[in-house]
Amino acid sequence: MSKVMIVEFLPYYFFAAGIIGLIVSLILLLTKNYFSQKLFLSIALISISICAFNDLCCLTGFIARIPYLYILSRAAMFLVAPCSYLYIRNSFGAIHKLKRYDIFHFIPFLIFIVVATNICLTDINGCMKVIMNRDNSSSSFNYIENLYSVNMLLWLFYIGLQIVCILKFEKQKDKPGSHYDYKVADWLKFLNLLLVIVFCLSMINKMHIDSNRNADLIQGFTLSFMLLVAAFYLLSNPVILYNINQFKGTIHVNEKPRVEYKDEELPGVTQLFGDKQKQKYLQILNELFIQQKPFLKKGFTIKELSQLTSIPTHHLSNLINHEFNLPFQDFINLKRIEYMKTNITSTEWEKLSLEGIAWEVGFNSRTTFFRSFVKLTGISPSEYMQSLESHDKNVSA
Repeated sequence: MSKVMIVEFLPYYFFAAGIIGLIVSLILLLTKNYFSQKLFLSIALISISICAFNDLCCLTGFIARIPYLYILSRAAMFLVAPCSYLYIRNSFGAIHKLKRYDIFHFIPFLIFIVVATNICLTDINGCMKVIMNRDNSSSSFNYIENLYSVNMLLWLFYIGLQIVCILKFEKQKDKPGSHYDYKVADWLKFLNLLLVIVFCLSMINKMHIDSNRNADLIQGFTLSFMLLVAAFYLLSNPVILYNINQFKGTIHVNEKPRVEYKDEELPGVTQLFGDKQKQKYLQILNELFIQQKPFLKKGFTIKELSQLTSIPTHHLSNLINHEFNLPFQDFINLKRIEYMKTNITSTEWEKLSLEGIAWEVGFNSRTTFFRSFVKLTGISPSEYMQSLESHDKNVSA
């Protein structure tokens, strides 16, 4: 009974995966920024969507009307690994233009689709037997499957390139002039992990399942699952989906950063109160920060600050924007960083890692801490720690 239910569920699963993959691909193609990165990612997602639709048609028997979809889905698999690699490479390398030699990555796809199309056209009956019944005795089937098996070697090759790309970037991220966006970097690492998992499962699948139909369905299920996970990750992170960098412009860790503001948070807006009231507000804030240090609380909001100070929320927002030229969240993060700098040499923090320090001063994660530190100081936390060590050595000398 459970097996029947699974079989009945699979067509809806493949259909949903294919549609969602196409929708996300369309969003990527319609966004203007960083087209060279998003083009490759969208091609990879479209390729997996084609495979999902092929599995759907095979399950429903509709493949008999469009047998060429089988060849197309097989060929599309030759695009997933190289396009994923090119997307990761361009994203980490901040490459914004397509390179001429990138066309060489598509040669295996072109070779396979030409050869497989020729076989399909010359032996349409044999191909139909293969598609509908997986007749292993067909010479056409064996030739196509042997050629398709090369794809697994290509996946292994490109996954290796992606890992090298990630490791290389991790070593260079703290160097002057390097580009780093932790949110995007985490997504690219996650995408690489998905590809590794799919490759490993596909290899296990090929080695332990004798039936080609079952092997194809399991591989299709795995690919569709990867497609759904990647799509929902992108849809839940619109910063990545619409723009490859979280900030307008790239962060250079050794340059003074530019802080971007929303329209309602622009500094220099007309002050809502007089100078006397402003001084009173500043005194209240100063005393509160010295005595209670509310910014050390994780997720501290402007509404909570308003309750502690009895200052209206819109007055607080206006005061911070006008007086400190910062939106509220950056202002709080700056207070946390200043507190860290004041206490960094204390004995209580000696054994803490940078992640532990970030947690201690109120940041929710290491990523947010590093990103805010670079944004507000112009250098990374590790560079700041190195400058302290150099200063201590010079003093002791």
